[in-house]
Amino acid sequence: MRKLLFMALITTAGMLAAQSQVLDMDAALRNGDVSLTASGNGSSSGASVEGYLQNNRTVIIRISIVISGGIYLKNSGSAQNMVATQVYLADGGYYIENDMAFIELAPRSRTEIMLIAFCADFELDNPSPNDSFSRGSMPSALQAITAKVSRFMADHPDEDIVTAAQLAVWLARGETLESISEKFDFTSDDVVLARRIMAY
Repeated sequence: MRKLLFMALITTAGMLAAQSQVLDMDAALRNGDVSLTASGNGSSSGASVEGYLQNNRTVIIRISIVISGGIYLKNSGSAQNMVATQVYLADGGYYIENDMAFIELAPRSRTEIMLIAFCADFELDNPSPNDSFSRGSMPSALQAITAKVSRFMADHPDEDIVTAAQLAVWLARGETLESISEKFDFTSDDVVLARRIMAY
């Protein structure tokens, strides 16, 4: 994932006043402030979901790159459902202001995004561009681990945890390392890190 730091701040007073609060993406979706259009790209983990966020309001909306409790993405087809933990602009960019990391959505417009997401199922195929997603109810078995992955990623932004996070999600839903190894490559270090995430 390519990270870009856009340090330029919005200086127009009216624009700052319009929406200075940074919202959690899940809350913004629930409240109808934004709408999501998303699809897979063939990957199982990491920058694996692409799409758009539609700002439904007449002011700028700031969305935190960290999705604190995660979002469950229900697949319209027969491939994997996903859990998303972070959101970025399509090129990996985001803004930083007052130690808050966020993306901005212009009023009444659509912004291209990518989601850091992980396969919620195990036995199904990776989602392809033909698989579209909608926000669904997070299964109880995934609530705790998704929140832990999100928190761990936020607290360790320079650590590559994508493989370990995917392992943690599958282990938390009851899969064994032996069965996972048949379709997903990982190292012993990934297992150690996955255990750290699960205990976080």
